[in-house]
Formats: sequence, C-alpha cells, structure tokens
Amino acid sequence: MKINNVAIIGGTHGNEYTGTFLLKRWANQTSEISRESFKTQTLWANPKAFYENKRYIDTDLNRCFLSSHLNDETIHTYEGNRAKVINAELGPKGSPAFDFSIDLHTTTSNMGVTLILVGGDEYELKLASYIKSRMPKSMPAVNFYYFKDQGGDHPFLTSITPKRLGVEIGPIPQGVLRHDVFEQTNKVVQLALDYIHLANTGNDPEIEGELEVFMHKSKHKFPEDEAGKICGMVHKDLQGKDFVELRKNDPLFIDINGDELFYEGEDITFPVFINEAAYYDENIAFSLTEKTVITI
Repeated sequence: MKINNVAIIGGTHGNEYTGTFLLKRWANQTSEISRESFKTQTLWANPKAFYENKRYIDTDLNRCFLSSHLNDETIHTYEGNRAKVINAELGPKGSPAFDFSIDLHTTTSNMGVTLILVGGDEYELKLASYIKSRMPKSMPAVNFYYFKDQGGDHPFLTSITPKRLGVEIGPIPQGVLRHDVFEQTNKVVQLALDYIHLANTGNDPEIEGELEVFMHKSKHKFPEDEAGKICGMVHKDLQGKDFVELRKNDPLFIDINGDELFYEGEDITFPVFINEAAYYDENIAFSLTEKTVITI
C-alpha cells in the first residue's frame, strides 16, 4: 500500500506540551517532516485546552471519534465540535483524505518510549519494529502497548485514518516541556516518516520477524471508600515499574492508614500507565498487560 498523505497530530490533550511545541518547530523546519514520496500535514488538535493548560475543556478529545458521535448533531461540547472539524479535515471517517496518522502524547508514568498499536496490521507492525531497531542507544528502549482489534468502531482520533501510530513518552509532568522527551518524540516521528518513504519507494528495510508486545488485558482501580473515592496510593515498590513483571503477593497499594494491599492474581502480568495523573478522574491506578510475541 502506498501512503500519499500523512497527518502528524499534536496537542490532542492540551496539557501535554511536547506535541504542540514540536508542531511549532516543524512549522519553521518543514524539511524535518518532508519526504519526497508523500505529503505531510500537521494538525493542532485542541488549542483551547492548551491555552487553558487542561487535558480537555469538556470531555477527552481522544474519545470523541466514534462514527455515531461524529454524526450526532446534538453533541455541542467543545471537543465534540473539534472532533467534527478534525474529521472533516482528515476524513471523513470511512473515506479519509489521509492514509496515515501519528498522534503524539506524553504521560506522567514511567513508560519510556511507548508505541500504541491496535490490531495486527502488518504495515504498522513493521513500521514499529523499524523504529525500535533504529532508536539511538542513548534513548530509552521502545516498548509496544498492543490492543487486540475487536472489530467495529473506535473512539480514538487516529481511527479516522486506515493506518496509524500512537506515541506515548514519559515520565513527564503535565504542562511541562523536557528536552529529552522532546528529542525522543521527534526521533520517533523521523523514523516513522523514513519507514513510510522507504516502503513507498520499494526499499522496504529488513524487519525482525517477531515483535514482543505488551497486550492490554484490563484496567485496575485504586482502593476506594464507601463513597467511591480514592483512599490509597500506588505502593512505592510498584511506582515507576511500568513494563516490569508483577507476581502474586507483590505490593500494589498502601492506604492512608499504612495498610498494604497486594496483587492476588495467579498470572504474571506487566502493569503500564502506573499512577498516570490523567486517569485519576476515573480512579484508575494502572493497566495490566500480558507480554507476548507477534509474528509479522
């Protein structure tokens, strides 16, 4: 498949500054994101939330792209309207003007360089493998957070395009720029564009036949009191241990009285997005994944 139009999206969440400031950089240095075999366009997804230093104004923009929502004329939230504008620019969903989208995010969790993959699309898996194999050794190793494609519609911004890549890099506080995270994100984008160009011109690079991924299993909530409010915190022995194995009886939480809570599952699992600040509004402490290998 030849990719003709690529969208690079920054600022989907207003208080994740890295993507927004990379868009500013590329506006002045267009050669960094230009390749001869396709056109590249940048998109600033949620400017109002950026100016107010918030994740979103009314609702999470990255959950507003179900087809039913895009076609619902009764939805008039700020992000609901932004989603329709973005869909008109990149889409429309189902018959899009863009073939590939890259959505840039940061996280307060210790995720390093993480690429978000949905489904088993061979092109996307090869692109991800290419990025991992060519990231400089001075930068964190690349991990893959993988979601099985259950079919049907998806609410994410990148679901507008047939092929996509999500980028999550951290740890970094909300509303903050960090030089290292800025460089790492920029490098991921450069490598993604390089791969697309190589594939477009029939120069597909050699790719490892197997890809180790962390497949999403479930979300895990904080301890809650009778009113459904958070009443504990991530245990210090778990904090920062994203992509590190978790075994039965390992500590998960400690409540405000000092009592510890432990993992009771029988299977070895690998937590990610540990103590992500953005998920406190849903009382989510982390997600659990299974480490597996996918054959490309």
